[in-house]
Amino acid sequence: MPKIDWVTCEPFRAWNRLEPRTRKEDFDEVLQCTVHDPLWMLTRQWQFGEFKGEDTGSAIFAKIKIQTTQPSLYKSVNEPIEKYSDGIPAEAKVESEFPAQDHHAWVEAGIYFLKLLDHHATTPTNVAGYNRAHYLQKLMQLFPLPVPESVGALDNHTQTVRKLKQLVNEPLNTFLSLFSKRSFDGKALYEKAKADTNGVVASIVLAAAHQTMVQKTVTDFKVWYEKTYQPNHNSSGKGAWINEQLEYQFRLALPEKNADNTVLVAEEYYTGDLEWYSFDIDQTLPTGDTLKGPASAQEQEIVTEKIISVIPTLAKYAGMPHPRWWQFEDGQIDLGNIDADTTDISKLIVSEYALIYGNDWLIVPYPLPAGSLSDVKGIVVTDVFGEKSFVQAALQGKTDDWNTWGLFNLSVRQPDQDKSVPADTRLFLPPCVAKTMESEPIEEILFIRDEMANLVWAIEMKMNHGAGGYIDGHTFVNYLRQAIEQIEPPVGAIPVDPQAIFKYTLENTVPENWIPFVPVHLNGQQRAIRLQRASMPRWFMNEYAAVRPTTRLLREGMNPLDEVSQAFFVNEEEVPRTGSKVTSCYQRTRWYQGKTINWVGKRKQLGRGEGSSGLQFDFLEAVGKEPATP
Repeated sequence: MPKIDWVTCEPFRAWNRLEPRTRKEDFDEVLQCTVHDPLWMLTRQWQFGEFKGEDTGSAIFAKIKIQTTQPSLYKSVNEPIEKYSDGIPAEAKVESEFPAQDHHAWVEAGIYFLKLLDHHATTPTNVAGYNRAHYLQKLMQLFPLPVPESVGALDNHTQTVRKLKQLVNEPLNTFLSLFSKRSFDGKALYEKAKADTNGVVASIVLAAAHQTMVQKTVTDFKVWYEKTYQPNHNSSGKGAWINEQLEYQFRLALPEKNADNTVLVAEEYYTGDLEWYSFDIDQTLPTGDTLKGPASAQEQEIVTEKIISVIPTLAKYAGMPHPRWWQFEDGQIDLGNIDADTTDISKLIVSEYALIYGNDWLIVPYPLPAGSLSDVKGIVVTDVFGEKSFVQAALQGKTDDWNTWGLFNLSVRQPDQDKSVPADTRLFLPPCVAKTMESEPIEEILFIRDEMANLVWAIEMKMNHGAGGYIDGHTFVNYLRQAIEQIEPPVGAIPVDPQAIFKYTLENTVPENWIPFVPVHLNGQQRAIRLQRASMPRWFMNEYAAVRPTTRLLREGMNPLDEVSQAFFVNEEEVPRTGSKVTSCYQRTRWYQGKTINWVGKRKQLGRGEGSSGLQFDFLEAVGKEPATP
């Protein structure tokens, strides 16, 4: 008899296993998903408060009354009040300036004149004997493109420097060499046609049968040129830009029913992204102001009230916890694994909303036109039990109560700067674009503080070379300095007396793209200051002349002959210790019905910190050694 192993039961041990029988046709029992301890589940539901009764059911129907108004008047800080039109986006309206009429614009105007000439030569019928090449040759003879002039022996200081600036502008010279034999000066043609249209037509016409064709072309060309480069003859062409603040500033007036207009003001717009937070309700205007006064009967027609009936839907987002107890959730999102410290207030608020209040919010769609200021008068919600509830705004605009925080509120500006005034809870949807195409900066100015020289410098980092692009400011002034030194050697090249021990310098110099801004007192103030544009001297041809800026922004108040007619100021607070950078770029976007809009806009950003120009006054340099004492 074999020995029995009492631990393993050998040799009588048998191997068994349970296998499911899959041949049964009835699956009702296995799909019941029965719970082993339903009492435990009931107690857990009671523990989580799921058995607490509520006074209402799920929302099934809602009625909303909304009043909307839209801008009727526009007031730029540099222009008079005008009727507002949504034909262009607000950014283009605010930022747009008269385009620079440089060499690129002259060639563009000439090319467009030839296109008009071709159009009128074939519409409505072909004009006999018309030859585009012959007319181009004639126009190039009458209105040739200006080319850089050589420096003459009799030129003075100013004339010589002006010619040298054109000669060292390599991109412009390349552009002119390319188009001087292919186009003509469209600006000169416009100015001549504006003064004597019949004389210009007579000088251009090559055949008597072409008289009507050329007459129509010149007339249409004048209209196009003024629309493109002078869109509003009553405008200053500056847009809403304020030099003192390096920002845009404008106001919008929106009519109200049987009340004064609502005035929105944007005083610190400089980012290029115009949104609702750029505006405030302006109540600082005096009584009787045209913007603030009551709207006319025609303007009040803009104000509309509408009642809509909709079915509310649950607000949903990616990874939202499901309201049902047994509903499976997205396995890629783990809201319970959020690592937040006590200082991560925003993260804690978002997680609390997602885990606790996420299914308590409903969405009611309501399309709004661009530029509308909307006020929700009331919401009546009907639940599944037929009960109706009137929903008021959770925020009443009381700025002194921390419980009344809101996101889309508009601050109210009072004449007495009273900060306890309730915020305006209306929603403003500005008539702006969602995205724009932006070019490389055509002009860039860097404002820096120089504590050693007690100045603020405006450094022209990029300059518009006049051919549709920019040239590096440092490169340009280096070329200019080299050209000047070829005509007249610098003072430092004068030989020093071998017996000299020290050399006295009254003042050194800085690159010509460094424009100084000196502190001056405000009118009637003893301590408050602002910054005024000044100039560094240039010693050349035995005389001093002021170094003038090249960029369009810094040349405000100057004519083409560098004569200053108006001072240029910048507020001191606009140039902090970090400095400021102002750029000018081409903008392009699409507006209603696919319309393409182009304009030039400015941007202000933080700079790179303080700097040092190396400017010094009254200093000695050791150039030799003192003789030994006997």
